[in-house]
Amino acid sequence: MLVDALDTVQAALAAEDWPRALGAALEAWRETRSVELADLIDRITARCELPKPPHTRGATQRWWLGLAVDPDPIQLGALVAAFPVRMFADDERWETIRMRWPAPNPIIAAIESIPPPTWWVLHRAPHGHIWPENVCNWVDRLAATIQWPEDPRLTRVLVDLLGDPDVTLYGEITALIARAIADRLLVLNDHRAPGWVAKLTAKTNPTYKQRITNPLVVELSSKITAPVPREAERIAACGARLPANQLPVIDVEPLWRQIAEHPDDDGLRLVLADALIASGDNRGELIVLQCVTDPERLGHAQAQAHRLMRQEWDRWMGDLSLVLVRRGTEMRHGMLEKIRVGQTSTPAWAWDAVRGHRELSAVREIRPAQVAPVTFAKLVASFDRFPRVLGIDAHEVLEELLKTRSGESLEVAYYAPVSASVNYRRTRPAYDEVFRMLARLAPDLAQLDLGALWWLGGEFRPSATQPEVYVDMMRRIASMFPKLRKVRIEARSSGAQALALLAELPFIEVLATKLDT
Repeated sequence: MLVDALDTVQAALAAEDWPRALGAALEAWRETRSVELADLIDRITARCELPKPPHTRGATQRWWLGLAVDPDPIQLGALVAAFPVRMFADDERWETIRMRWPAPNPIIAAIESIPPPTWWVLHRAPHGHIWPENVCNWVDRLAATIQWPEDPRLTRVLVDLLGDPDVTLYGEITALIARAIADRLLVLNDHRAPGWVAKLTAKTNPTYKQRITNPLVVELSSKITAPVPREAERIAACGARLPANQLPVIDVEPLWRQIAEHPDDDGLRLVLADALIASGDNRGELIVLQCVTDPERLGHAQAQAHRLMRQEWDRWMGDLSLVLVRRGTEMRHGMLEKIRVGQTSTPAWAWDAVRGHRELSAVREIRPAQVAPVTFAKLVASFDRFPRVLGIDAHEVLEELLKTRSGESLEVAYYAPVSASVNYRRTRPAYDEVFRMLARLAPDLAQLDLGALWWLGGEFRPSATQPEVYVDMMRRIASMFPKLRKVRIEARSSGAQALALLAELPFIEVLATKLDT
């Protein structure tokens, strides 16, 4: 049987009959669990003409489920490729999903085995809500995937689901679903899986999902066994019929430097994207996807870009992933544009390691999170091109920056002396001295955003009974910046009387909500 299947693979590859080659290669893989055949199956799938998902959001899930009941090898390749598209949308209610994949489906059984918690029974059930709520499309798709025939193309999907921190569903249910995924991976016994799942243990931020998955990672690594070599020469001959693409080695560093010099040129970004894709780096795919402007393709492109970032963030960013805070960090047109830096777990060595990182080439906005002011200032000072928007959470940031930088083209500054990384009761300069330092750093500042305690400094404490003092302070601050057009302040930063007086100044905008920090 194995010899016949491998002979069929060779003949089909020679004739470029990709569907027949794929079916025979799957048959041979199920007998051998050969890593070489698994990789060959991926290469054959790439040559097949796969069904394409629709571009409209509502139709994607219907298309996926329509093929998922009993997919042939070609359809299964399309389903695997489209699995991440809208996987976190909730296009179907739980009752529909449960009826579509009845027992003994392990995913459905896992969800049904956990009763609703008391808080839900008391507060949600009386209003007609069905347990569980907000069941995403990934549950529907995973319930289908878990029943498909054994196929090495499923390994990557299952590993990604096991390691994705967003693939969760009400605590105990998450643990049971993770167990079902691990059991299926053990059945597949794909020897590539241990190397992939090992990456899950490299996460530095402990989460509930990791506490569930880390023991499973250890179990998979120990129980998935290397296949016994069978017909190695025939398998190698099959692989030789369709070798892996030999990608050219392209020096992309000059392109990154050009983007740093011309950060607003999308044309340069797309040139870099082509070079990265040609060298086999899917970092280029993200640039292309985020540069899509066609309204009909935009939704699909955004979903694909989000999937890529979730899967490849750590690899793309390297040491920078230890510094960046994902909430508050944004990529636009394929490049980091807004960053928030400083995790609670950031190691001290990482700050020096990320200076000059190529992914920082197009950054325009930098804000601090859990980082000491001096450390933050040194990172900002290391940028060849000063950011357009800067968050400042302590006067020490300005003191350190002025040691090496002045007269910068900073456009917007956010200031609130609320850093938790330094002693709140330390000696501070007078408030006007802080803004004089800012004026030396950025004399052409156009907008100043002021958060809580902006007036704090020295021994000065404005009195609530003298709200006009705030107006005098604000006029003095505005006089230091000749090109200042707007000052935005949070409503919580001053008393009601002071805010009323400040609002009369033509350049003041009082915000009811908290400023973006």
